[in-house]
Amino acid sequence: MKTEHVIKTEPLSGSAFTGSFNSKIKSEPGESKSLTSLEQQIVDRICPNSTVEEVKIYVPKIVKIDAEQLSKQTASIGDNLAMTHYKCSSCGNADQESFAEDRRHGQITCTVCGTVAQDHHIHDGAWKRQFSGEVNPSFHGPAPDPRFSSGHNLRTNMSMGSGGELGVGGTKTTKKELRDLRNAQNDIEMNLTRYANADAKRTREGYKDKQKTEAFRVIDDVSFSLQLHESVTQRAKQLFATYRDCREQLQALKRVEAACLITAFYDIMAQGLSIKKEKNDESIQQSSSKRPKIMESLPKQKSYAELHPFQCKVCERRFNNKKMLRIHSREHKKGKA
Repeated sequence: MKTEHVIKTEPLSGSAFTGSFNSKIKSEPGESKSLTSLEQQIVDRICPNSTVEEVKIYVPKIVKIDAEQLSKQTASIGDNLAMTHYKCSSCGNADQESFAEDRRHGQITCTVCGTVAQDHHIHDGAWKRQFSGEVNPSFHGPAPDPRFSSGHNLRTNMSMGSGGELGVGGTKTTKKELRDLRNAQNDIEMNLTRYANADAKRTREGYKDKQKTEAFRVIDDVSFSLQLHESVTQRAKQLFATYRDCREQLQALKRVEAACLITAFYDIMAQGLSIKKEKNDESIQQSSSKRPKIMESLPKQKSYAELHPFQCKVCERRFNNKKMLRIHSREHKKGKA
Protein backbone atom coordinates (compact mmCIF):
# COMPACT_ATOMS: atom_id res chain seq x y z
CA MET A 1 0.00 0.00 0.00
CA LYS A 2 1.11 3.55 -0.75
CA THR A 3 1.47 6.05 2.05
CA GLU A 4 2.11 9.78 2.19
CA HIS A 5 5.33 11.13 3.69
CA VAL A 6 5.76 14.83 4.38
CA ILE A 7 9.20 16.44 4.16
CA LYS A 8 9.15 19.35 6.60
CA THR A 9 11.64 22.21 6.84
CA GLU A 10 11.42 25.92 7.42
CA PRO A 11 8.96 27.69 5.09
CA LEU A 12 10.84 29.71 2.50
CA SER A 13 9.34 32.81 0.94
CA GLY A 14 9.83 34.46 -2.42
CA SER A 15 10.94 31.47 -4.45
CA ALA A 16 9.45 28.76 -6.60
CA PHE A 17 11.53 26.32 -4.57
CA THR A 18 9.41 26.90 -1.46
CA GLY A 19 6.88 24.23 -2.29
CA SER A 20 9.48 21.53 -2.80
CA PHE A 21 10.09 21.25 0.95
CA ASN A 22 6.57 21.96 2.24
CA SER A 23 4.80 19.57 -0.14
CA LYS A 24 3.32 16.13 0.22
CA ILE A 25 5.07 13.49 -1.82
CA LYS A 26 3.22 10.26 -2.49
CA SER A 27 5.81 7.53 -2.31
CA GLU A 28 6.47 4.04 -1.14
CA PRO A 29 7.13 3.49 2.60
CA GLY A 30 10.89 3.22 2.08
CA GLU A 31 11.29 6.22 -0.20
CA SER A 32 11.41 8.85 2.57
CA LYS A 33 14.20 6.88 4.19
CA SER A 34 16.04 6.81 0.88
CA LEU A 35 15.74 10.62 0.61
CA THR A 36 17.15 10.98 4.12
CA SER A 37 19.95 8.56 3.33
CA LEU A 38 20.73 10.52 0.14
CA GLU A 39 21.15 13.72 2.16
CA GLN A 40 23.42 11.85 4.55
CA GLN A 41 25.48 10.44 1.67
CA ILE A 42 25.95 13.92 0.19
CA VAL A 43 27.08 15.30 3.54
CA ASP A 44 29.40 12.34 4.17
CA ARG A 45 31.13 12.78 0.82
CA ILE A 46 31.56 16.58 0.93
CA CYS A 47 31.82 17.47 4.64
CA PRO A 48 32.06 14.29 6.75
CA ASN A 49 32.67 16.24 9.97
CA SER A 50 29.26 18.01 9.73
CA THR A 51 25.72 16.79 10.26
CA VAL A 52 22.73 17.09 7.93
CA GLU A 53 21.08 19.61 10.27
CA GLU A 54 24.17 21.85 10.21
CA VAL A 55 24.19 21.76 6.40
CA LYS A 56 20.46 22.48 6.06
CA ILE A 57 20.91 25.78 7.91
CA TYR A 58 22.31 27.24 4.70
CA VAL A 59 19.39 26.07 2.52
CA PRO A 60 17.06 29.05 3.28
CA LYS A 61 19.93 31.50 2.68
CA ILE A 62 20.76 29.91 -0.68
CA VAL A 63 17.12 29.95 -1.78
CA LYS A 64 16.63 33.57 -0.70
CA ILE A 65 19.69 34.81 -2.59
CA ASP A 66 18.69 32.81 -5.67
CA ALA A 67 15.20 34.35 -5.63
CA GLU A 68 16.62 37.88 -5.26
CA GLN A 69 19.00 37.41 -8.18
CA LEU A 70 16.21 35.95 -10.31
CA SER A 71 14.01 38.99 -9.67
CA LYS A 72 16.91 41.32 -10.55
CA GLN A 73 17.56 39.47 -13.81
CA THR A 74 13.86 39.64 -14.70
CA ALA A 75 13.82 43.39 -14.07
CA SER A 76 16.96 43.94 -16.15
CA ILE A 77 15.51 41.92 -19.04
CA GLY A 78 12.38 44.08 -18.91
CA ASP A 79 14.51 47.23 -19.03
CA ASN A 80 16.50 45.93 -22.00
CA LEU A 81 13.33 45.05 -23.88
CA ALA A 82 11.94 48.55 -23.40
CA MET A 83 11.73 50.47 -26.65
CA THR A 84 14.27 53.26 -27.22
CA HIS A 85 12.58 56.60 -27.83
CA TYR A 86 14.25 59.18 -30.06
CA LYS A 87 13.57 62.92 -30.11
CA CYS A 88 14.96 65.33 -32.67
CA SER A 89 16.94 68.18 -31.10
CA SER A 90 16.25 70.51 -34.06
CA CYS A 91 12.54 70.21 -34.84
CA GLY A 92 11.38 68.42 -31.68
CA ASN A 93 9.96 65.45 -33.62
CA ALA A 94 9.07 62.60 -31.25
CA ASP A 95 7.20 60.33 -33.70
CA GLN A 96 9.19 57.09 -33.73
CA GLU A 97 7.95 56.22 -37.23
CA SER A 98 9.58 59.41 -38.55
CA PHE A 99 13.12 58.18 -37.79
CA ALA A 100 15.12 56.17 -40.34
CA GLU A 101 17.93 53.78 -39.39
CA ASP A 102 21.04 53.56 -41.55
CA ARG A 103 22.64 50.30 -40.44
CA ARG A 104 25.64 50.68 -42.72
CA HIS A 105 26.77 53.94 -41.11
CA GLY A 106 25.10 53.38 -37.71
CA GLN A 107 22.96 56.51 -37.83
CA ILE A 108 19.39 57.32 -36.77
CA THR A 109 18.12 60.23 -38.88
CA CYS A 110 15.01 62.36 -38.46
CA THR A 111 13.02 62.23 -41.73
CA VAL A 112 11.29 65.55 -40.99
CA CYS A 113 14.33 67.85 -40.94
CA GLY A 114 17.22 65.51 -41.77
CA THR A 115 19.04 65.89 -38.44
CA VAL A 116 21.09 62.90 -37.23
CA ALA A 117 19.50 61.99 -33.90
CA GLN A 118 22.07 59.32 -32.99
CA ASP A 119 25.45 58.48 -34.44
CA HIS A 120 27.58 55.32 -34.14
CA HIS A 121 24.54 53.20 -33.37
CA ILE A 122 25.49 49.69 -32.22
CA HIS A 123 24.38 46.91 -34.52
CA ASP A 124 22.44 44.30 -32.53
CA GLY A 125 22.73 41.52 -35.10
CA ALA A 126 25.51 39.07 -35.90
CA TRP A 127 28.87 40.22 -37.21
CA LYS A 128 28.80 37.79 -40.13
CA ARG A 129 26.07 35.81 -41.82
CA GLN A 130 25.58 32.22 -40.76
CA PHE A 131 24.11 29.56 -43.02
CA SER A 132 22.52 26.32 -41.91
CA GLY A 133 25.00 23.52 -41.31
CA GLU A 134 27.97 25.87 -40.94
CA VAL A 135 29.96 27.01 -37.93
CA ASN A 136 29.02 30.47 -36.68
CA PRO A 137 31.85 32.76 -37.93
CA SER A 138 30.93 35.53 -35.49
CA PHE A 139 32.35 33.62 -32.50
CA HIS A 140 35.71 32.01 -31.83
CA GLY A 141 36.42 29.65 -28.98
CA PRO A 142 33.99 28.36 -26.36
CA ALA A 143 30.94 30.37 -25.34
CA PRO A 144 31.32 32.45 -22.15
CA ASP A 145 30.03 30.85 -18.97
CA PRO A 146 27.61 33.26 -17.21
CA ARG A 147 28.44 31.68 -13.85
CA PHE A 148 31.98 33.08 -13.99
CA SER A 149 33.27 36.64 -14.27
CA SER A 150 34.24 38.28 -17.54
CA GLY A 151 37.89 38.13 -16.53
CA HIS A 152 37.71 34.35 -16.26
CA ASN A 153 35.88 33.96 -19.58
CA LEU A 154 38.32 36.23 -21.45
CA ARG A 155 41.53 35.03 -19.84
CA THR A 156 44.43 33.58 -21.83
CA ASN A 157 45.27 29.98 -20.99
CA MET A 158 48.99 29.29 -20.98
CA SER A 159 50.41 25.77 -20.99
CA MET A 160 53.68 24.93 -19.28
CA GLY A 161 55.26 23.18 -22.26
CA SER A 162 58.48 21.22 -22.06
CA GLY A 163 60.91 24.09 -22.36
CA GLY A 164 63.22 24.86 -25.25
CA GLU A 165 60.59 26.73 -27.28
CA LEU A 166 61.71 29.72 -29.31
CA GLY A 167 60.75 33.03 -27.76
CA VAL A 168 61.12 36.66 -28.81
CA GLY A 169 64.19 37.25 -30.96
CA GLY A 170 64.83 33.54 -31.46
CA THR A 171 65.99 32.92 -27.89
CA LYS A 172 65.03 29.67 -26.18
CA THR A 173 62.97 29.72 -22.98
CA THR A 174 63.58 27.31 -20.14
CA LYS A 175 60.89 25.48 -18.18
CA LYS A 176 61.54 27.71 -15.17
CA GLU A 177 60.95 30.86 -17.24
CA LEU A 178 57.69 29.42 -18.55
CA ARG A 179 56.59 28.63 -14.98
CA ASP A 180 57.46 32.13 -13.79
CA LEU A 181 55.58 33.63 -16.73
CA ARG A 182 52.49 31.54 -15.97
CA ASN A 183 52.63 32.46 -12.27
CA ALA A 184 52.87 36.14 -13.18
CA GLN A 185 49.88 35.78 -15.49
CA ASN A 186 47.84 34.03 -12.77
CA ASP A 187 48.73 36.78 -10.32
CA ILE A 188 47.59 39.46 -12.77
CA GLU A 189 44.35 37.59 -13.55
CA MET A 190 43.67 37.12 -9.84
CA ASN A 191 44.15 40.80 -9.00
CA LEU A 192 42.38 42.39 -11.97
CA THR A 193 39.48 43.61 -9.85
CA ARG A 194 41.85 45.03 -7.25
CA TYR A 195 43.67 47.03 -9.91
CA ALA A 196 40.37 48.39 -11.26
CA ASN A 197 38.75 49.01 -7.87
CA ALA A 198 40.49 50.69 -4.98
CA ASP A 199 38.22 48.99 -2.43
CA ALA A 200 40.55 46.38 -0.93
CA LYS A 201 37.85 44.97 1.36
CA ARG A 202 35.99 43.35 -1.50
CA THR A 203 36.85 39.78 -2.37
CA ARG A 204 38.74 39.40 -5.64
CA GLU A 205 36.73 38.06 -8.56
CA GLY A 206 39.60 35.77 -9.46
CA TYR A 207 39.46 34.19 -6.00
CA LYS A 208 35.70 33.65 -6.37
CA ASP A 209 36.23 32.04 -9.77
CA LYS A 210 38.87 29.77 -8.28
CA GLN A 211 36.49 28.63 -5.53
CA LYS A 212 33.73 28.08 -8.10
CA THR A 213 36.01 25.89 -10.21
CA GLU A 214 36.96 23.76 -7.20
CA ALA A 215 33.35 23.54 -5.99
CA PHE A 216 32.13 22.51 -9.46
CA ARG A 217 34.69 19.72 -9.49
CA VAL A 218 33.45 18.46 -6.12
CA ILE A 219 29.80 18.64 -7.23
CA ASP A 220 30.62 16.69 -10.40
CA ASP A 221 32.40 13.96 -8.44
CA VAL A 222 29.62 13.58 -5.85
CA SER A 223 26.87 13.61 -8.50
CA PHE A 224 28.69 10.94 -10.49
CA SER A 225 29.22 8.71 -7.45
CA LEU A 226 25.56 9.03 -6.38
CA GLN A 227 24.29 8.76 -9.98
CA LEU A 228 22.34 12.01 -9.81
CA HIS A 229 20.75 13.51 -12.91
CA GLU A 230 22.65 16.09 -14.94
CA SER A 231 19.92 18.68 -14.28
CA VAL A 232 20.57 18.35 -10.53
CA THR A 233 24.29 18.91 -11.09
CA GLN A 234 23.79 22.00 -13.24
CA ARG A 235 21.23 23.43 -10.82
CA ALA A 236 23.62 22.93 -7.89
CA LYS A 237 26.40 24.74 -9.78
CA GLN A 238 24.08 27.64 -10.55
CA LEU A 239 23.02 27.94 -6.91
CA PHE A 240 26.62 27.89 -5.68
CA ALA A 241 27.76 30.47 -8.26
CA THR A 242 24.91 32.83 -7.33
CA TYR A 243 25.55 32.42 -3.60
CA ARG A 244 29.30 32.94 -4.01
CA ASP A 245 28.87 36.11 -6.06
CA CYS A 246 26.65 37.69 -3.41
CA ARG A 247 28.91 36.82 -0.46
CA GLU A 248 32.17 38.61 0.19
CA GLN A 249 33.24 36.02 2.76
CA LEU A 250 32.39 32.33 2.72
CA GLN A 251 33.32 30.58 5.94
CA ALA A 252 31.78 27.09 5.65
CA LEU A 253 32.62 26.34 2.02
CA LYS A 254 32.03 22.58 2.16
CA ARG A 255 28.70 22.95 3.95
CA VAL A 256 27.52 25.40 1.32
CA GLU A 257 28.51 22.97 -1.45
CA ALA A 258 26.52 20.17 0.20
CA ALA A 259 23.55 22.49 0.83
CA CYS A 260 23.53 23.56 -2.83
CA LEU A 261 23.45 19.95 -3.99
CA ILE A 262 20.63 19.04 -1.58
CA THR A 263 18.67 22.14 -2.57
CA ALA A 264 19.11 21.39 -6.27
CA PHE A 265 17.93 17.80 -5.77
CA TYR A 266 14.67 18.84 -4.09
CA ASP A 267 14.20 21.70 -6.55
CA ILE A 268 14.40 19.40 -9.59
CA MET A 269 12.21 16.84 -7.84
CA ALA A 270 9.56 19.50 -7.15
CA GLN A 271 9.68 20.64 -10.78
CA GLY A 272 9.21 17.06 -11.94
CA LEU A 273 6.22 16.57 -9.65
CA SER A 274 4.61 19.81 -10.85
CA ILE A 275 5.10 18.82 -14.49
CA LYS A 276 3.63 15.39 -13.78
CA LYS A 277 0.65 16.99 -12.04
CA GLU A 278 0.06 19.37 -14.96
CA LYS A 279 0.15 16.48 -17.42
CA ASN A 280 -2.33 14.52 -15.29
CA ASP A 281 -4.65 17.54 -15.10
CA GLU A 282 -4.43 18.04 -18.87
CA SER A 283 -5.22 14.38 -19.52
CA ILE A 284 -8.21 14.57 -17.17
CA GLN A 285 -9.48 17.72 -18.89
CA GLN A 286 -9.02 16.18 -22.32
CA SER A 287 -10.84 13.00 -21.32
CA SER A 288 -13.71 14.99 -19.74
CA SER A 289 -14.00 17.21 -22.83
CA LYS A 290 -14.11 14.16 -25.12
CA ARG A 291 -16.92 12.43 -23.20
CA PRO A 292 -19.79 14.69 -24.37
CA LYS A 293 -18.51 14.51 -27.95
CA ILE A 294 -18.48 10.73 -27.77
CA MET A 295 -22.02 10.71 -26.40
CA GLU A 296 -23.12 13.02 -29.21
CA SER A 297 -21.52 10.80 -31.82
CA LEU A 298 -23.38 7.71 -30.57
CA PRO A 299 -26.61 6.89 -32.50
CA LYS A 300 -29.82 7.78 -30.73
CA GLN A 301 -31.93 4.86 -29.50
CA LYS A 302 -35.11 4.35 -31.58
CA SER A 303 -38.52 3.75 -30.08
CA TYR A 304 -40.42 0.47 -30.27
CA ALA A 305 -42.76 1.85 -32.95
CA GLU A 306 -39.80 2.89 -35.10
CA LEU A 307 -38.18 -0.50 -34.76
CA HIS A 308 -41.50 -2.27 -35.58
CA PRO A 309 -43.16 -0.13 -38.29
CA PHE A 310 -45.57 -2.81 -39.56
CA GLN A 311 -48.79 -3.00 -37.48
CA CYS A 312 -51.68 -5.41 -37.70
CA LYS A 313 -55.02 -3.63 -38.33
CA VAL A 314 -56.97 -6.23 -36.38
CA CYS A 315 -55.06 -6.66 -33.13
CA GLU A 316 -52.63 -3.72 -33.53
CA ARG A 317 -49.67 -6.01 -33.00
CA ARG A 318 -46.39 -4.68 -34.49
CA PHE A 319 -43.75 -6.45 -36.56
CA ASN A 320 -40.37 -5.44 -37.92
CA ASN A 321 -40.94 -6.85 -41.46
CA LYS A 322 -43.79 -7.40 -43.87
CA LYS A 323 -43.35 -11.18 -44.04
CA MET A 324 -44.16 -11.63 -40.37
CA LEU A 325 -47.18 -9.33 -40.78
CA ARG A 326 -48.51 -11.43 -43.71
CA ILE A 327 -48.13 -14.66 -41.73
CA HIS A 328 -49.93 -13.08 -38.81
CA SER A 329 -52.76 -11.84 -41.08
CA ARG A 330 -53.32 -15.38 -42.37
CA GLU A 331 -54.01 -16.56 -38.82
CA HIS A 332 -56.77 -13.96 -38.53
CA LYS A 333 -58.30 -15.18 -41.82
CA LYS A 334 -58.22 -18.83 -40.70
CA GLY A 335 -59.96 -17.92 -37.49
CA LYS A 336 -62.82 -16.19 -39.35
CA ALA A 337 -63.21 -19.21 -41.64
